[in-house]
Amino acid sequence: MSKSNNSLRKEFLANKENKGYRHAYADESLNIAIATQIKVLREQRGLRQEDLARDASMTQPMISRYENVNYSSWSLKTLKKFALAFDVWLDVRFRPFAELISTTEEFSRESLQVPQFEEDPFFKESDFVAVRKKNEGTSKAFQTQGNLVQMLKVEEPCSALMGKSQASFDQSAPPQKVSTIGREESARVR
Repeated sequence: MSKSNNSLRKEFLANKENKGYRHAYADESLNIAIATQIKVLREQRGLRQEDLARDASMTQPMISRYENVNYSSWSLKTLKKFALAFDVWLDVRFRPFAELISTTEEFSRESLQVPQFEEDPFFKESDFVAVRKKNEGTSKAFQTQGNLVQMLKVEEPCSALMGKSQASFDQSAPPQKVSTIGREESARVR
């Protein structure tokens, strides 16, 4: 646990009887994260506020307001419009406060970027896409064949698998041992 992460944990512990404190912190973090991610996604796609306003059926002043970290009147309807405009899905979940602390620690421009559907590596034509499941030491891989997607547990360290570029996954690579629903088989990484 990093020093700032530990410091925030201590703050929460010192105020553990104050439910309002942690919820105010969560609300502020949520507002900052949403506003910042809207701006990051807009810039990632090379859009001006006017362009995003058009794509989301809004006005430019509305986009400016939504990109302000002090804005706090979010609605699911508005967030769904942004999801459609950015061509991503909206994920709304109830989470433990421990995740708020780790999310705060990991907050960065890179952590807020999300590829739109057509740029998502999972949906590229390649036969194999590797993804790392957060907070787990195992690697997950998805092998695609036509419309069939099979999730595979790859018995190679996650860091080794994720460190490979798409180009390094080729036919000449040695087969990797993978487990699929209780049986073992070999799979070539393309």
